[in-house]
Amino acid sequence: MQTHIEKIDPKILLQVDKAAHVLWEHSFRAALGSGIWQGNVRAMLADPLLRPMLEINENGATNYENALMLTSLGFLASKTERITTGQFTGARLQCISLTDHGRQYISNWQDAMQSVHTDATPHPFDVLLRFIRSYLVIDRGSGIVATTGVANFALKLNDRRILSRIVSIENAVFQFDLGTLARDAPETAWMKLAGSWSNTPVSSRTGASVVDLFDTNYGQCSSGYQRHVPGSRMEVTEKP
Repeated sequence: MQTHIEKIDPKILLQVDKAAHVLWEHSFRAALGSGIWQGNVRAMLADPLLRPMLEINENGATNYENALMLTSLGFLASKTERITTGQFTGARLQCISLTDHGRQYISNWQDAMQSVHTDATPHPFDVLLRFIRSYLVIDRGSGIVATTGVANFALKLNDRRILSRIVSIENAVFQFDLGTLARDAPETAWMKLAGSWSNTPVSSRTGASVVDLFDTNYGQCSSGYQRHVPGSRMEVTEKP
């Protein structure tokens, strides 16, 4: 059954945005309470650049939208590497990394929080890191970018959760066409060897979930999800 456009409130986008923010506000205050300590965590999250840079620094990945923003400001660099092992051997893959400018930006925030909360335990900056270390990446609908460490580990596991989402920054083309050969690697596999792909100490990481906000089960770890990837650079078909 189709809905007549005249019956749809034209303010639907505003209503959805407001509802999402109300839920965010309620959840955040319920978890952190109020006061200066909570306010400084909020201040860090209000910076549109800090969280995605921390995601890259701690988790080795962020969503495509964040990558475009950081690249345009000189905080993110990309390079193309040749894959040397596995079913995609010989193919080329674009990976990302923070620039010196980006790493300095993170350091400046950390120093600023330290100057405000010299005796705070836990420190607000460490609290934000703990939040970010609870997942691997959040796909907001346009794919993700990944560091060499994350991309290589996903190739090692043949993990569809990551490989099916990696895009090229320049043209937004998904870089892998997995066919039926890939699988969803369990989060435990990433957690077990977190030291090989993450800058986070293994003891400090609490999760490695891949969240797709546009999946039918949005907000949950994706399972069994595979994109249709027209025009991707790398294609693998099953051998007869």
